[in-house]
Amino acid sequence: MKIFKIMPVKAVLSLALALFAAASFVSCANDSGDDGNQNVKDTTAEKKELYAKISGTSWKTEYKRNAYNTISFSDESITIDDVQYKIDLSKDLYFDTEISDKIHKTRMGFVLYCFVNNKYIGLSNYPFEEVSNKTLRVWECHEDGGAYAFLLQTSTSGDSDSTSSVNGKYSYEATGSAISGAFTLSDGSWSYSGSKANISTNSGTYTVSGGKVTVKWTVTAGGNEIDNTETFSVTDNDDGTFTWKSEIESVSLWFNLLFNVSGLELTFTKSE
Repeated sequence: MKIFKIMPVKAVLSLALALFAAASFVSCANDSGDDGNQNVKDTTAEKKELYAKISGTSWKTEYKRNAYNTISFSDESITIDDVQYKIDLSKDLYFDTEISDKIHKTRMGFVLYCFVNNKYIGLSNYPFEEVSNKTLRVWECHEDGGAYAFLLQTSTSGDSDSTSSVNGKYSYEATGSAISGAFTLSDGSWSYSGSKANISTNSGTYTVSGGKVTVKWTVTAGGNEIDNTETFSVTDNDDGTFTWKSEIESVSLWFNLLFNVSGLELTFTKSE
């Protein structure tokens, strides 16, 4: 015959409370973990939408002591004083709360930050906000401080025009050490034809906005793909020729690539 010992009421209550406390701890731990995952907000799309406001624009300063003289933005790169830096819009865009307080402790209030050349570039003012002074505020953020610049808008903002408006073949007759050749524009794509040997690329894309053409191309160097963007003012000379003038302040990368020309302005004969 088995004999069961009956536990005192006080002991039973103590055991029940202990089991309840253990179960509550496990439940809270699980709930806390789930809430943490749910509270992580993906801001990538929001930041890309903001960046789209400046993508395709170029700016230059009117103050010589500014951190930068020129800066331009594209979906693939940011070019600062003619030096191009690649940018990944899914990884290199940040909000205030996503950056170490040490780096931007006195720089709060910027609408968007871009991480380029191992630095955070803070952006605010126009075109993110409706202000009368249409200047882009730029700050290069360092842990020990930084310098800000107001840069004047100079080029490719605004609605894009039809890429077909400039369709055609543009031929260049070279002199001296330059090389004759041509490029053809066709509905947003360009291609090169000519005698230059060992050309690193012979095709790319382009956009049109307000009498300006922005060409894009990719070259491979040292096993790495490098995206390039250059904007040209295009003038119809009313005699079958068109003058293309680069907005870069030193050497036209595209002219040098295609025609071995270091200048900023060339005239082409256009044919359909």
